[in-house]
Amino acid sequence: MLVIQCRNCGTQEVWPAQRQKWWYEVRKGNINTRAVLCRDCRSAQMQRKAEARDAAIKPR
Repeated sequence: MLVIQCRNCGTQEVWPAQRQKWWYEVRKGNINTRAVLCRDCRSAQMQRKAEARDAAIKPR
């Protein structure tokens, strides 16, 4: 279990072994990376990126 502090909002969140295993072994994430955002900030960031992609794709 690893405790991270979110880079955006500063809250502390536990990065449990199960998610670490998924990231490193299943997703094949770089072993030198660590989580830097909490789940809420990560979700908000993914939503903003999806909205930006959708806006760029829509015809004018």
